[in-house]
Amino acid sequence: MSIQVKQLYFNFLGATVSLGIHPEVEGELAFVLRFFRANIGDVALHEVNFSVEFVAWASAAPELLTCSGRRVAMRRSSAPEFDLHVERCERGDRTIFRCAHTWIDAPERCHCHGDDFRIGVSEGSTVMVIDFMRDLVIRHLESRGRVVLHAAGSLVDGELVAICGAKGAGKTTSLLHSLESPRCRYFTGDKIFLEQRSDGIWGHPWRDWPYIGFGTLSHARWLLSRLKPLLGEVASKPERAKVLIDPDEFESKVGGADMQPRRLSVLLFPRVAPGEPCQTHEVTDGATKWALVNQSLERLAATSFFSWQSYLVPDYTKMFETLATMRPALEALSVYEGTGDLRRAVIDAADAAFSRAACS
Repeated sequence: MSIQVKQLYFNFLGATVSLGIHPEVEGELAFVLRFFRANIGDVALHEVNFSVEFVAWASAAPELLTCSGRRVAMRRSSAPEFDLHVERCERGDRTIFRCAHTWIDAPERCHCHGDDFRIGVSEGSTVMVIDFMRDLVIRHLESRGRVVLHAAGSLVDGELVAICGAKGAGKTTSLLHSLESPRCRYFTGDKIFLEQRSDGIWGHPWRDWPYIGFGTLSHARWLLSRLKPLLGEVASKPERAKVLIDPDEFESKVGGADMQPRRLSVLLFPRVAPGEPCQTHEVTDGATKWALVNQSLERLAATSFFSWQSYLVPDYTKMFETLATMRPALEALSVYEGTGDLRRAVIDAADAAFSRAACS
């Protein structure tokens, strides 16, 4: 009797991944499919770049489950769930990455035209599969020239404000403060993919798995009260400690997520200083704007461990070509720096930009 493999497609900005799901692992992949639901459907919208077959962990050939190799990091994180390590071993023109609950059978090198992967999953595979899928799609899009901002996003009166900056600058703090206002809506927490259209630069959201510090949450009491049934009593938690929050629960508590692309109106660069008054300052010099944008580019290669992702190493030539064509439109955007406690940084920057646009 033939096995009825469920066929789905992951589509995002010109990238398409074919997903073949064997019936015995549908339960293990339920959360993964829910996480990516905005991008998954029954139809391939573009040429298939990668094919991924999901099977049961124990269905692998014995030699795959017993081959020895060197231990490598997939990802290092202070969150135990995201601290991922695997054993790597080569088998001809394929590479195997394996841990106690997941294995990935990958091509030695991807050509982005139907390259095939086979993944063995079990109950503990959720985080690793999500990390693999996100990594594969982002690397492919970066290689094809897609520009990605390391930024959170808030919609103010329907206009996209990208909150950019390095880790610890205050992106999440600014975002959460903005969402206290009924004028604002959650867009994304970590990455914005850029696209140039005839009417300006548009941003596409990328779904995030929130990992938020208790210190940040303590300054967003409206959200903390809504999350209390999930987090319990947090008063005794160290401010520097962080917590992973179920993305569906998080989005429901902040009023939902808008997963549609929006025209980018404002770039905000925060610098949090608790206890100091919130202030916003417009950046008008084109060279300074350009420097700030360059500092906020997301390049997966800069934060990756190529001991395991060697099958697809991005070539950034096309990305920088795309960025150069975007430069006039990016420099034409309203750009602000926010300092202090950031309570009104997003709304103040948006209002100043809207007022200036109305007067011009």
